[in-house]
Amino acid sequence: MFTELQSEQNDYNIEILGVNWNRSDVSSNELMTTENDLPWLQDTFEANIQGAFGATYRDVVILDALNRPIDPPFNLTANDLANEATREALKARLRQAAVIVDTDGDKIGDDWEERYRSGLGEGAEENLLEYALGAQPNGNGRTNTPSTGTKFVDGEAVQFVTFRRRLGYAGGLNCVLQWSENGGIWGDARERFEMTGVENLYDGTGTELVKFEAKTPAERKGLLRVKVGF
Repeated sequence: MFTELQSEQNDYNIEILGVNWNRSDVSSNELMTTENDLPWLQDTFEANIQGAFGATYRDVVILDALNRPIDPPFNLTANDLANEATREALKARLRQAAVIVDTDGDKIGDDWEERYRSGLGEGAEENLLEYALGAQPNGNGRTNTPSTGTKFVDGEAVQFVTFRRRLGYAGGLNCVLQWSENGGIWGDARERFEMTGVENLYDGTGTELVKFEAKTPAERKGLLRVKVGF
């Protein structure tokens, strides 16, 4: 089973998970998860996923970034995935769901503006950083800002930095780690730092956590920043 599928347009990331909709029988959960990397959830009477989405047995329900159904369910009993044409039809639906919709052309997806700005109309210049880093704009400033630290490897201090960035290509959005000796001239930090980890936190922000570590022991000199742009 495929658990991730990149959009042909390289826009949003696509994530796939399974749900056992039978709230009174969990006996099949082990069978479904053994040697399978598909994330698997168990419905409960309290969550009532089955009822919330009107799902029937073997339905594939495609949701947008705000967890709203965007297509009629794609039932795998009526549409056998053993058939190549059926598989391609489902993939086409998923890819279409991953295309960024930017009605007002401000480089920020409509779903983010609807969630955090109650509609369209805010300019990219004002909100681009929050959008790129998965932050929630509010009166107290930005959240999800990059963080730095030091760890010890064989007794030597190694500097690292972590930050969030939007999953997928996001219409050409880039988050680039930069380094400067004194804040005057900035350059690509990859000459000094290497990416050592990427983690999808599945927290609803549409971002992943990335970690860079210095290639050599930290000298405790220089500045780091994340440059966001297209």
